[in-house]
Amino acid sequence: MTALASFPLRCHDPLAGFIRSAAFLSGAREETIDRLCARIGVPRDPAGWRSTLNNDGSPIQICLGLRPGAAAPTIRLIADPHSGGRDAPSRGRQSRHALAQLEEWHAPDMASLCTSVLEHMAPSGCGIPYLRDGGDAWLAAGIGGRGVAIYATARWGDPASRWARALAWLVDLSPAAAQAAASLTDLAEHSTLISVGVEGSNAGDARAKFYWRPDGSAPLSGLGVSLLKHGALRAFLSDATEGMATPVSAIVGSVGVNIATGSLADVKLDLCGHCVPRSRTDWAQRIGGYAHRHGMTAPPFSALEPDAPIEIAFVGLGIDRDLQPRLNIYLKPVVAGGRQ
Repeated sequence: MTALASFPLRCHDPLAGFIRSAAFLSGAREETIDRLCARIGVPRDPAGWRSTLNNDGSPIQICLGLRPGAAAPTIRLIADPHSGGRDAPSRGRQSRHALAQLEEWHAPDMASLCTSVLEHMAPSGCGIPYLRDGGDAWLAAGIGGRGVAIYATARWGDPASRWARALAWLVDLSPAAAQAAASLTDLAEHSTLISVGVEGSNAGDARAKFYWRPDGSAPLSGLGVSLLKHGALRAFLSDATEGMATPVSAIVGSVGVNIATGSLADVKLDLCGHCVPRSRTDWAQRIGGYAHRHGMTAPPFSALEPDAPIEIAFVGLGIDRDLQPRLNIYLKPVVAGGRQ
């Protein structure tokens, strides 16, 4: 495989360098990724990057999704459309405008579900001031042209009420999900909810997603979600944190519920690349091992030049209800002097 040309000077446009490297790893066209960045409203000037999406304030990730037997990854762009806004009202307007564009181009049938997240789960939609940098929701879309997602922060209001608020929203959105909501009570007792969203391409495949951090008071097997007991998840965590004292806060778990049927759809455990500070080469070797173990095709990290302006934000292993694994690799730009 031809190697990506080197970056002789630190890239003056970190977004362009990131897009170039991500396109190389994913096999997507740079122009396609760049167009989607513009559609969501990602600012090119890093001086305007004040997002909570990544630890350094950068407002973008590209997710490579690997599945058994697939020759190429699925590719999603995740971004904070608020990061250029100067105040909460302007950031809210940016979010709604960007969401409307994504829905029109990628998944018109998802409009009401995505709007529900903004209106009922994002603090701005509930009349609650959100004072953090960036915005209170993040948008995502598939590079291939189908599917959108929106994720809203759950870190507002009384911490004890976060899960109750989110599960009440789920049942209101999908009465068929009442049993699934009830099954998450143990998880709610032993974790902190950090964000809530919906993702999909139409009402039939849409999922409500709940992102949480374990509080360390119970093992994965004690969280009341059967898919979290899958041996592949334990093996993934053990290997990825090998030789490191890793805080429990480095783990971000997620549970997905099919909105149409109300059934549990999937679980996933992500590890933060900032909290598990391996080199890109080390992560690439481990990702290659996970891919080989599960019959997946790993991205060509070894062909990247050492100075390519791209970093690992998260690496996660998911298990769906049919017990099929998926490996998600979240990439972010390198930001000189970014917030840590």
